[in-house]
Amino acid sequence: MNRFGFLLFAFMLCFSMFAQEDTTAMRTQELQAVRYDKNFDLHYLQQFNLIRRTYPLAVKAKEIIDSLDRELAAETKNRKKKKIAKERKKELEEELEYLIKDLYVGEGKMLFKLIHRETGMTVTEILAKYRGNLYAKTVEATFSLYGHETNSKFDAEGDDWIAELVLQDIESGRRVIDMNINGMTKSEYKQNLKEYREYRRSVRKKEREYKRNKRKGKR
Repeated sequence: MNRFGFLLFAFMLCFSMFAQEDTTAMRTQELQAVRYDKNFDLHYLQQFNLIRRTYPLAVKAKEIIDSLDRELAAETKNRKKKKIAKERKKELEEELEYLIKDLYVGEGKMLFKLIHRETGMTVTEILAKYRGNLYAKTVEATFSLYGHETNSKFDAEGDDWIAELVLQDIESGRRVIDMNINGMTKSEYKQNLKEYREYRRSVRKKEREYKRNKRKGKR
């Protein structure tokens, strides 16, 4: 299953559908310059589907980082600081481990960008701040082997302009998503994984049948 489970390790260490109203005019009015996308509604829906699961996690990451910064700033002893960071990591593991493992690849990439949008730091920068530059570069190099960039940034004025409109709609209340982070157990994650694998097998079977029938039709 092509999931983005390995994002969990970097994330832990660093620390509903559309309303029926017309949305295109509403959103384009918010742009500083008029942009044109002939498939805007489709791309908006795609971005919405990526964001509705990942935005609450990015907001949670910001809360954790802000809280960690306050605790570390109030502590002078390095030993105590390490203990605080360790406790935070454990809390994050217990709350988010299987939720993050359950993300699809596209959702994981969006989470990288949303963390940058919410915190002002890339995942690489967060790792460097709390674990050191060498560790951050090691993680960055490892992720690059899978085609993912821990130094990716959210570009509201460029490639991510539609995603920014989705986020503006969510933040203004025009679109509603569940911001509560409901934990996922290991058994629930395994069940989701099993269902997804069964679904993928059925899709591949239909694709093979389609190709066979298509070849027969040419004879």
